Amino acid sequence: MGTILGFSTLGILTPGDPSSAALLLHTTVLILTTCTLHGVATSALISLTTRYESHHIFRPGSFLRNLLVPALVLALLGIALLEALIWATYYVHAELIDGLKNALYFSLVTLTTLGYGDITLSGEGRLLSGIQAALGIVLFGWTTAIIIAAVQLVSFSKKTALKGPNLQLPVERTKLQELP
Repeated sequence: MGTILGFSTLGILTPGDPSSAALLLHTTVLILTTCTLHGVATSALISLTTRYESHHIFRPGSFLRNLLVPALVLALLGIALLEALIWATYYVHAELIDGLKNALYFSLVTLTTLGYGDITLSGEGRLLSGIQAALGIVLFGWTTAIIIAAVQLVSFSKKTALKGPNLQLPVERTKLQELP
C-alpha cells in the first residue's frame, strides 16, 4: 500500500482516494481565503492608520492619537474572529464538529494554538486542525508585526515609522558616533 508522506497509515490522504483530493482542495481554499482576508484587512487598516495619523486631531500627545493602537488591536481581533468563523463553518459543513458554537470554540482554540484537547477531531479533521494551528502561528506573527508598526507610527515621527529595515529611531549622538 502506497503512502503520501506517511499519511495513509493514519487513514488520511490515501493515494487514489477521491476524498484525499477533496481534502487537499478544501484545505487550500481555506488557507487562501484566510490569508486573503487577513492581507486585505491589514492593508486597509494600515492605510487608515497612516491616513488618520497625519490628521490634525491626531497630533502627537493627543488623547485620540493614543487610541489609534487600541482601535487597531480591536479591529485585528475582529479579523481573527472572522477567520476562525470561516474555519468553523467548514468544520460544521464537513460534519467534523456538531454545531457552530462548538466549531467556533474549537477553531479559536486551534487558531491560537492553545489546543485544550476537550474537543478533538478524527480522520481528516486531525490533519486539517493541525494545518489551521500552523496557519494561526503565521497569522498572529503577521498581526504582531502590524501592531508593532502602528506603535512605531504613533510613538515616533511620521518620518521614522513604517520604514522597514531602514528604520531610523531617534537616538542621542554618542562619542562613538562622532569618531571618524
